Amino acid sequence: MNIKVAITHTDFRIYWPARLESLTRYLKNQNIDLHIIELAGQGSPYEFNTENKINKKVNWQCLFPNIKIENINSKIAAKNIFKKLDEINPDIVIAGAIAFTTGITAIYWSKINNKKVISFDDARIEDVPRSKIVNYIKRKVYSTVDAAICPSEAHKESFIFWGVRPEKLFVGLNVIDNKWFKSKTDHYKTQKDDTAKELNINKKFILGVGRLVKKKNWASLIKAYAQLSNSHKNLPNLVLIGEGPEKNEMLMLIEQYSMEEQIEIINFVDQEKLCQYYSLAECLILPSTYGETWGLVINEAMASGLYILASHQCGSTSALIENNSNGFVFDGTNINTIKDAILKSTNLNPEQIKMMKSNSLKTIENWDLERFNIACHEAIQYVNMNKSKKIGLIERFIFANWKGRYRPT
Repeated sequence: MNIKVAITHTDFRIYWPARLESLTRYLKNQNIDLHIIELAGQGSPYEFNTENKINKKVNWQCLFPNIKIENINSKIAAKNIFKKLDEINPDIVIAGAIAFTTGITAIYWSKINNKKVISFDDARIEDVPRSKIVNYIKRKVYSTVDAAICPSEAHKESFIFWGVRPEKLFVGLNVIDNKWFKSKTDHYKTQKDDTAKELNINKKFILGVGRLVKKKNWASLIKAYAQLSNSHKNLPNLVLIGEGPEKNEMLMLIEQYSMEEQIEIINFVDQEKLCQYYSLAECLILPSTYGETWGLVINEAMASGLYILASHQCGSTSALIENNSNGFVFDGTNINTIKDAILKSTNLNPEQIKMMKSNSLKTIENWDLERFNIACHEAIQYVNMNKSKKIGLIERFIFANWKGRYRPT
């Protein structure tokens, strides 16, 4: 008889469809049936890509397909998650972060139904200020899970702090469909002139991709670039793709520094169009200062054959970027180090650029969908072989009253 596993999260968009289709096939070969439960079909922070492209042949259901996450009452959400889990009655639950109603509710359901539960999260202690009470709650909750899947070795420290024992941790959460990005970008590289004409690009450029929010630190990047351009007239242009509340401030900075010809902000584009930009860009830059638990655009760019300029504050930097090998690492809070990284990039000769791009491709090969599949399967095997921890009165009280606090920002 097949093992039945349910995975639940607030929304399964952007990178998740490829992960879940791949995981479904992988687990099926291991006699494991995967059921996918998504809470909301609207309201992701990434509204530019609201179409869920997951193959309908998988066991996938969205509980509120036409309602935004922030408009779903947490008690109603919890009730519906309980109902769906009761209906599926999985042997094992893979639950998202406990900052979301879906995560905490799925763990609670597992505990009161004597089911094994695996949590997945990419949070780090340093990314978000948390009160002692919140950290206490996280420790109590995470100490009850049977295993956890995190993005990298560097993230393990946070999970251990929150009460997950090291042997329960499995690495491989934040991956993308590398083959898709590489094939698309390679295609556009074969027709660079046509692509450049379509995008109206006639000069080399450094690319930045992400929401226009404070934590991404785009304003500091604009200032650093503008200051550097005063003494270096042959800098590549700067193209930023994204939307968000900081856009007006960024446009004013560009005007203030008279950088309208050198810096361009483009509204979010779909991943197909984004691959056109990757095919032409010199490199990707991500200058985040806080709250960047990973930064999956770095995965995208590396799979597309680009080297990376990234702050050490990005969660993926320690795992994916080797300084001077496939990119340059800087301090996002220090404009001088941002300028230094840009300058190092522009001073590379063609042979060095070729080597760094090649190193990016080699590194990202180890961060593909298969890594996610293996991490999930190993976690499933682990919880199957080990006893589950019972919850006490304090944990039961927390589960009954804590419904998660996160809302899209």
